[in-house]
Amino acid sequence: MDRYHVVWGQEVLDELAALWMSTANRSLVTAAADAIDEELRTSPRSKGTDLGGGIFSLSVTPLYVIFDVVDDDRFVRILAVTGTHPESQ
Repeated sequence: MDRYHVVWGQEVLDELAALWMSTANRSLVTAAADAIDEELRTSPRSKGTDLGGGIFSLSVTPLYVIFDVVDDDRFVRILAVTGTHPESQ
């Protein structure tokens, strides 16, 4: 089984930190971020929803992430994180 490295860019980490700071249930946000990392480490293209153009989304309550996959370098890049799915707003 091939494993991928999950990369959260600094801007995305800043947004994740803001979400964590603004919630009453910080352990839920932490658990969701950890679950996203774990989920995307193997077969990331089969996880979440294919948005087209090589972009995917994954929702692990209370987080929603947009990501792409770089197969040659074996990494997943988290491009954005929000506290809810955009269509539910």
